[in-house]
Amino acid sequence: MNIRTSAMFLVLLLSFNSTRAQDTLIVDNGKPYPNIVKVSLTNSLLYNNAVQLLYERVLNKKRSFVLFGGYEEFPLDIKLVRSDVNLGRSVSKSGFSAGFEYRFYLAKENKYHAPRGVFIAPFVSYHGFKGERIVNDSAHTQSVTLNTTVGFGNIGASLGYQFVLWKRFVIDAVMFGPAITSYRFKAKMDGHIDGIEDNELLQDIIDAMKEKLPVLERLTEGGEINSSGVESFWSGGFRYNISIGYRF
Repeated sequence: MNIRTSAMFLVLLLSFNSTRAQDTLIVDNGKPYPNIVKVSLTNSLLYNNAVQLLYERVLNKKRSFVLFGGYEEFPLDIKLVRSDVNLGRSVSKSGFSAGFEYRFYLAKENKYHAPRGVFIAPFVSYHGFKGERIVNDSAHTQSVTLNTTVGFGNIGASLGYQFVLWKRFVIDAVMFGPAITSYRFKAKMDGHIDGIEDNELLQDIIDAMKEKLPVLERLTEGGEINSSGVESFWSGGFRYNISIGYRF
């Protein structure tokens, strides 16, 4: 995958550079820097118009907590494998993410105190999206408005490494974060297109949306929506993030 390859290259590069930087929790005048504000570099690779901010608070030499959240939109370039309808223009779209993790910096693996070094971190997070777009028949003689809602909550644990450069700057790499995830997809049309079965079309739309989420489409083959246009299920999830930040 391009994301995974880029991430591994970045981590190797940073690992080399970090050996040349001073790295400590306490500066020369004895003043600690327990607060870190970060911005994600990878969230925009998965979602459109995404901005995610993170705040880490160091609690002691081995532990910290992280709050994160931001704005993001579900990818619009979904494709239907059918010729009788076309997905038209987007009318509106919005979304957000929010989460919390509690970090344990591994004393046996790290030479320095938190927030530098290897960590494991249980986490919870939620992503929610809304969208509205036009659906046309193949002849463009009929159209309806499609409203979609997507939400998924994660419970998991991540493994990562945080670099501290020149005392004030950090590069945070969450490289492995498996999760158990609750997914909920909802699709609803404000009308009917002649000759097309509504629930079948809505199922195809939800299936196309699932293909935009990593590994999800393969894990949930055969899912079905209910009479309200909702499909919900538990499946595997994954957290991955690289961010840069400033300590104060």
